[in-house]
Amino acid sequence: MDPPVPLDPCIGYREQLLDAPSYRVVATEMHLLNCATLPVIASGAEADFEMEMDVPPGLPSGDLLTLDWETVLGQVAYGDLPVVID
Repeated sequence: MDPPVPLDPCIGYREQLLDAPSYRVVATEMHLLNCATLPVIASGAEADFEMEMDVPPGLPSGDLLTLDWETVLGQVAYGDLPVVID
């Protein structure tokens, strides 16, 4: 079983918006998890955190983007989600 994941200090993560067809980076932001109320994720447990990212002005409606994120610890947690600007 995996060991508990300590969140003190809070883990940083990077978010990127990519143009889906070309994978060109449209925007990048760095953040820290808001882990004040959850200092440790217990072994085998799950935790949800909200993530927000500013979308650069001027992106045309209908653009298909990919949201990519990764913790600063590497492949501990990551994601890749489709995004449509409307």
